[in-house]
Amino acid sequence: THGVGGGWRGAAIHGRAPARGGDRGLEMARAASREPADGIFEHPLRTGTTSSLQTQLNGRRMGMIVLAHGLQEQAAGNLAAFPDDLRTAMALSRTYRNGSITSSLGFGIDVARAACSAGDHWVAAYSGPTDHLKHMLGVLKRDDAVPPLDPQHHLMAERYILRDQAKAPGQFRPPLITPPGKDREQVSAVVDLIGVAWNTP
Repeated sequence: THGVGGGWRGAAIHGRAPARGGDRGLEMARAASREPADGIFEHPLRTGTTSSLQTQLNGRRMGMIVLAHGLQEQAAGNLAAFPDDLRTAMALSRTYRNGSITSSLGFGIDVARAACSAGDHWVAAYSGPTDHLKHMLGVLKRDDAVPPLDPQHHLMAERYILRDQAKAPGQFRPPLITPPGKDREQVSAVVDLIGVAWNTP
């Protein structure tokens, strides 16, 4: 998230022009949102790990930063920025919800809710040509085209991940049962015993 919006944040805080290339992360996110098909933010096989949780948290922060960027640009007189940033945030939300477990679904819903709230603020303060309003409407229509939420897909993905983790508890169990400040190797025997118990018919 540091690269996304770094230039405009510096300009707002220090009263200077953003450095060239300062919004590189933002441009990369915008380019991804223009793809015809939605991707997957994080493959379900990784979403049960601690590192994946941090990645998903960072993704949600990025969505909030992108939306804030659009509103700040509107306040500065750039009316065209927010519809692009809204499209980026909505695409991010869809990738969270695409083929994901329930935690990722929750992050996607958070981003979508924030996007709708930011859109309300943008429209309330908007005064300009209708072109930007039509652009925003197109962004919302694309999101409306997504099939209705079917929780069964997310619950099945969750079950698949839990069954896969049971095969290798050493990948996620040590940090959960290691006492604070202790070496994870001290619980390796316990983790091995858990793995045998889970995989014994």
